[in-house]
Amino acid sequence: MVHEIQIEIIQLIAKSLRGNWNKVTCNVEMGDVSGSETISALCHIWLGDKKEQIFPNAELNMKFRQLRSEMAKNVTNSNSSLISKFIKPNKKVENKVWTICDIELNSEGKYQFDFSYEEPPRITKLKNA
Repeated sequence: MVHEIQIEIIQLIAKSLRGNWNKVTCNVEMGDVSGSETISALCHIWLGDKKEQIFPNAELNMKFRQLRSEMAKNVTNSNSSLISKFIKPNKKVENKVWTICDIELNSEGKYQFDFSYEEPPRITKLKNA
């Protein structure tokens, strides 16, 4: 299910692009601000050596929320599986969902998702405002 959601995210990003682009990068932060799940997404399209900011729509933001939720289910399920007997969990990320998702998509259709579990900087600023 996670892989399918990632594909849907890539398709939504690709559908919104026009012109001759090299790559797209997105940095998505999610966290709790005053009891509400908050998302902050910064996406850029690279046109040669220039970059322009693009803004994710509500449907894309919903997919990021769905991805995080589905991955949280996997974290919960994996803690009780046989796999956990063989893999030593990282104490820093144990029982946590991602807070930062970085995506890179190139014009050839190759993409990569990277996840972080640290305090998200933009969300932290919102919490402290």
